[in-house]
Amino acid sequence: MQDIFKILRSAVFSKLNREMEGVSVEVPLHVTSEKEEIGRYCRATLDSAEKYMTEKNEVPPFYFSRFIFNEMKKILMDRRLKVNFFKMVHAWQEIEFADMKKISSVDSVRFNVKNIRDCRSGESFEIETVCLSGKSEVLKSVSGFIVRTGRKSSSSMTGIEKDVYEGDFKEAEIQTYPGQERDYAEISEDRNLIHTNSFAAKLAGFRGTILHGLCTMTCVSNCLVSMLLKDDWRKMKSVGCRFSSPVYAGEQLSLFYGKVKGNAYEFHVKNRKGKTVLKNGEFRF
Repeated sequence: MQDIFKILRSAVFSKLNREMEGVSVEVPLHVTSEKEEIGRYCRATLDSAEKYMTEKNEVPPFYFSRFIFNEMKKILMDRRLKVNFFKMVHAWQEIEFADMKKISSVDSVRFNVKNIRDCRSGESFEIETVCLSGKSEVLKSVSGFIVRTGRKSSSSMTGIEKDVYEGDFKEAEIQTYPGQERDYAEISEDRNLIHTNSFAAKLAGFRGTILHGLCTMTCVSNCLVSMLLKDDWRKMKSVGCRFSSPVYAGEQLSLFYGKVKGNAYEFHVKNRKGKTVLKNGEFRF
C-alpha cells in the first residue's frame, strides 16, 4: 500500500533531478534457490525448471533480478530523483555475465545512477547494477528508463545502438499466456500498476496491463538459448535490447535472429500485427 501512495504522489513530478546523477548505493543481498520459487519463475518466463534441478544448486540466468528489484525500487522511488511513474517506461536493458556459475552465490549489489539527460521523448536515465560474490563481479546490467515529459528534444537516447543485420533471419515463435504479467509481477515483486491494474495501465496510455520488459527479454533469451545453445544457458555471455512497443500477455511473438559475427547474434521481435516490440537486440555466447 505504501508503494501505491508513492506512485500516486509521483504524479506531481515534471522533471528529473539531475543532481542525482552519480549517486551510488551498495547493499547486501541474499539469493535463495527454493525449487518452488524456481518453478514459478520458470513458468512466468516460459522456461523449463527441470534443467536447473541439479546437485550444483543452479538457478536461471536472470533469476537474480527478482532479488534486486526491491533494492532498485528504493532508488526509483526516492523523492530526490523525482520520477513520475505514470510517465516512466523501461526502455532498454543490457546484461553482461562475468561468471555464470556464481549467480546463486551473489551476496551484494551496487547501484549507480547514470546518464540523466534529455531525449526525443522527454528525459532518460540509467541505473547500472553490479552483482558481486565477495569482491568478484558476477554480472553487470544497465537498465534504461524514459520519462515522457511532453518536451521534445533533438538529443538521442543512450543505451543500445547496434548495426542492423542485413542477412537472412531465422524465425522462432514465442507464445505468451494470459495472466503472465501478473505471474511475473508476483515472483519478481515488480508490482508496478501498469502490470497489475488495468485502470492504472490505461491512465498511462496502454490498452491494458502490459508484460514487463525484462520478462519479455528473458523469454526471448530462453528461446535463443534453446535454439543456439541447445539449452546450455551457462554459455551465454550477454544480451541486450530496446523495448520499442508494449507486449500484452497472451500475444504470440515472432523472434527474428541472425548471426553477425563470431558468437554474436542480432535479434528483433514482432507481434502478430507486425509491430516491432523489441529491437536492436544482441545476444552473445
